[in-house]
Amino acid sequence: MAMRLPSIDHFGNGGDDPETTTPGLTEALTRVRAATAACHAAGVSEHALLAAFMLEIIPRLVDTYGATGVALVLRELAAHIAGDAKAQHRPQ
Repeated sequence: MAMRLPSIDHFGNGGDDPETTTPGLTEALTRVRAATAACHAAGVSEHALLAAFMLEIIPRLVDTYGATGVALVLRELAAHIAGDAKAQHRPQ
């Protein structure tokens, strides 16, 4: 049975506060960032790196949260991104 992923806020605060961070998130971020830096140092293009991340993450997300759960979170993420883009282009 897939876990429920209610929102993109589910993951906590990105590792800044151990009280509200998903267990293991700080360690995982450290390792992913080190792997990303190693790829950049080896000359892997940003496009190839992002494609590899997507190929790894999408099946894991679907296995863990189900297709509908992932679709809902991606929709919410897209709305946040679109909202941020609109806010940046609004006259002050």
